[in-house]
Amino acid sequence: MKVDGELRIIDLIINNLKAVKSTSEVRRLISQNAVKIDSKPITSIDYDCSADYRISPSNW
Repeated sequence: MKVDGELRIIDLIINNLKAVKSTSEVRRLISQNAVKIDSKPITSIDYDCSADYRISPSNW
C-alpha cells in the first residue's frame, strides 16, 4: 500500500533502483539484513525511505 509522499524500500529497490526483479528477493535480502541505509540494516519491508532517498550522479 502506497501513501502519498511515501516511498517504501521494496518499491525503491525494485522500481527506482532496479537492483532486483522480484518482491520475494527483496524480502529475502531484508530478512538477511543485506539492505542498509547509512550502514543501518533495514528490518521492515514497509520501511519508508522517502527522506533517505537522495542519490545524485556525483555519488555513483
